[in-house]
Amino acid sequence: MADYARSQLAATQLLLRQQITGLAVEPERLSYDRDICFDTLQGYCAATGARLSDFISGDEALRDGCTLRYGEFYLVLANSHGVANYKRRKFTLAHEVGHIYLGHSWHGPEEEKEANWFASQLLMPECVLMEIWRRDGKLLAQDVAGWFFVSDAAAHNRVRQLQRTRRYRLGTEEKQLVERYLPHILAALRDPYPVSV
Repeated sequence: MADYARSQLAATQLLLRQQITGLAVEPERLSYDRDICFDTLQGYCAATGARLSDFISGDEALRDGCTLRYGEFYLVLANSHGVANYKRRKFTLAHEVGHIYLGHSWHGPEEEKEANWFASQLLMPECVLMEIWRRDGKLLAQDVAGWFFVSDAAAHNRVRQLQRTRRYRLGTEEKQLVERYLPHILAALRDPYPVSV
């Protein structure tokens, strides 16, 4: 069974190690305590002579991205043709980072759910969204997509999930994260029309 609490905590702890400069998180620009590099699948194939078809064909077809591990070094690859939209690519990169931070050695259905939850928390932290909702009285997916620079689909899924949350209690890490995000939350609430690029 997927461990969503562990996924959420891992993403929250990673965010707490960052210099928060806005609501939008760029996975490629985060500071990691592990050796993680990013590239496109196409760039990797060009540099190594690997065949693209080895990654994107067969029963275990690559859709958006994958992670290659070399000892303690991780190379996160995004399929630049399959993830043309940068917002979707961001989610793919965050998802792959989730696999790394959650220690997944196998990518079955439960691990995929955990990595998706990690990515959602990394890109749209639940405690930050709940603080926006508390202060503004509403939480609209189109605003979330613009403020956090995520796809409309990711924003809709996250808002829908939060609307099902009956009670929300902030833990120590969540309180710290809201405090770090607060200037950006207030700025977002002053801007009724977030720009979605």
